[in-house]
Amino acid sequence: MKASLYIQGITYPQSGYLPISLEELPTIDRASVEEITVVDSLDYCPNTSELIETLADKLQYGGILTIESTNIIAVMRGYRYGQISSVQLNQLLYHGKRSVVSNGDVVDILKILGLNIIKQSLQGFKYCITAQRPKV
Repeated sequence: MKASLYIQGITYPQSGYLPISLEELPTIDRASVEEITVVDSLDYCPNTSELIETLADKLQYGGILTIESTNIIAVMRGYRYGQISSVQLNQLLYHGKRSVVSNGDVVDILKILGLNIIKQSLQGFKYCITAQRPKV
């Protein structure tokens, strides 16, 4: 199964994936999902580390987890150098969000959980990290 995590009423699942809401995530069996994608949903969860740990647990061995989210470091740098206004800053950092973490923080969490980072990219104020759960 390929799944896309979304936050009901806030973010949307990716096309071509089975939509899984944050509320449904606990019902998914451990090590049962081939691929999970999380786009712009991480920021709306109260505990980023706990969510990433849960997602990693749902992955099959050899499964892929892709996380796309707001990079707080890039946002703050953009504000500091006048690339974005205070209104844009507030929209990127707050606007219903509960936490915003840097790509480095997410990479650290994934590595602690034993996942291998296979791809990282930064574009504008967003990052994309793809990690793989090792095969047993």
